[in-house]
Amino acid sequence: MAAGKVFIGETGAGAPAPPPPPPPAEPKLQTAKWGQPGEIVNARWEKNRAKAGDKVKIIVDVKDFEDGTPAKFTIWEEDIDEENNFIAELDGVVKANKVEADWQYLPNAVVEDSTEEEGQPKYFFSVDIEGEEARSANLTFTYLLKIFLKDDDGDPLDDVPYTITLSDGTEKKGKFKNGWAEVQDAPFGNFFIEIEGYEITLE
Repeated sequence: MAAGKVFIGETGAGAPAPPPPPPPAEPKLQTAKWGQPGEIVNARWEKNRAKAGDKVKIIVDVKDFEDGTPAKFTIWEEDIDEENNFIAELDGVVKANKVEADWQYLPNAVVEDSTEEEGQPKYFFSVDIEGEEARSANLTFTYLLKIFLKDDDGDPLDDVPYTITLSDGTEKKGKFKNGWAEVQDAPFGNFFIEIEGYEITLE
């Protein structure tokens, strides 16, 4: 059995690079109103886990804001030890007591197997509508896990069965193809791999 870790590597598979303008200050969730008796009822992601590369819908439920009232979304990567990292800004408008926008997380590379220690990246958004502000819960992503292995003669494994146990306990079974094993939608964290008829040596 061999162990590894699904992580966002140094090849740039992390969050998209921020745009050139300096990031805004993180909102402090003040409550200054600018004329409308509006209220943000709920700020949420459409789902709390998505596949890297997918578009994820932002949904904000409101009341007592007129249709057409502008809204500003700011997306952050959560950092519990330091200041949260600014990712992007999006605009929206109120329509029928709701504001929606789409955000696409675009890692620059697939996730490779590694034993490097990193924490699970988590993302949230804040929304500002005429000074009314709210924050969403966290969003996490799943990734493409790719593993390449050779036998003792240096030949890539082919048609060899494997079982990969992911960090959430899910087991994925398959066969190597030209040395490669792939798992779609792998959660971030440790994984273990067993290969029928082989013992793995990590160099």
